[in-house]
Amino acid sequence: MKTRTKAWGGGNTTTLPIMKKYILLLLLFIATIGAGYGQLNKERQIEIFASASIDGTEFIIKIIPGTESTKMTFKIRDSISVNLNNDKAYHTHRNYLLSLNSIDLKNDTVIKYLSIVKSITEQYTFYSEDSIEIENEAYKDYLHLINEVFNTATDRLENKNRFVMDGIFMSFTLTNKDSTRKVNAFYPTEESNKMLYELVTGSTSIYRLAKKNDFLDKRRLFGY
Repeated sequence: MKTRTKAWGGGNTTTLPIMKKYILLLLLFIATIGAGYGQLNKERQIEIFASASIDGTEFIIKIIPGTESTKMTFKIRDSISVNLNNDKAYHTHRNYLLSLNSIDLKNDTVIKYLSIVKSITEQYTFYSEDSIEIENEAYKDYLHLINEVFNTATDRLENKNRFVMDGIFMSFTLTNKDSTRKVNAFYPTEESNKMLYELVTGSTSIYRLAKKNDFLDKRRLFGY
């Protein structure tokens, strides 16, 4: 993974391949979420990974609440090098996955190939990154929301009846000491996934108020 730091970027014959490619990208995203973004903090941490699998747009928010302050890191994918197209290992593993009639996330070989494709892609990926640190005393409502997310069961946070093919997929990795769980959501809104929506928009709003720049332009963050 390469990082650029900015101051706080017909017919039925075609339907199946397009759908299959989308599903592969989505499964790749779910199976390897968080890979390449550093080891998880052993205390409490939330990592939000958002992706539009159709066009490859991504952003990441990492939240590390501490006793006195909370650190937030924001990363936005700028680009993927065209050299990825020349990587033989990438095409070998990706073509294998595309050749499967179904992708079983319990299959060790499938997981291995998904991880390799994700890892290789990250080697050619560029991100912009910035971070802020806030005093907990000044953001009690935000800290209360973080605690609520940690204390709410996964099935209550998710909305398994919601699927948006052309929308945004988000995965929330919640780490609390030695326990880690993942919560997934399709294009969370105030109506569909209220708590997750407020966590994302609360984080971006705090950054914008603190930095007063255009790094987190809503056009780069799917409107969040």
